[in-house]
Amino acid sequence: MINGIVFCDLDGTLLTSNLKITKQTQQTVKKLKDKNVEFVLTSGRCFKFVKNISNQLTDSDFVIASNGSLIKNQKTNEILFLKSLPNKVVLKIFKLANKLKCDAFVESSDITFKNCDFETEVLSDIINTKQLKQILKTMPIIKFCIESYNKQALQTLSLIHI
Repeated sequence: MINGIVFCDLDGTLLTSNLKITKQTQQTVKKLKDKNVEFVLTSGRCFKFVKNISNQLTDSDFVIASNGSLIKNQKTNEILFLKSLPNKVVLKIFKLANKLKCDAFVESSDITFKNCDFETEVLSDIINTKQLKQILKTMPIIKFCIESYNKQALQTLSLIHI
């Protein structure tokens, strides 16, 4: 019988600044589990990253990833909730990010894709717009991130109407 539930964010809460789990945190989570308190990790990060941390820490069934866009039972791989972005919007932003030479990252429930050769915490495939169109036929995109040091490019992207 579950006696309660604790939801815990990763960055700046559960993980140290170098993305490690302290022994004290591990002991605290174990005490919660011993008292039948469900421990659920939540994060803005992608599912693979959150699942990896969860596997190191707890045998929790559930993970909330990508800013709540995905809730998944990691033991059964069942998706309990998925909020995807409209394909038309994903393509529009991706094309503009490419045109403005911004780094773009798009996430499905299990895979992160990018338009650049940029290191990420999970393996990502580099794709172009044509490949993204094919991906969108079978995979909903749940998160889109853009990075750039070009303030004007970011300003332009922030002004597009969807």
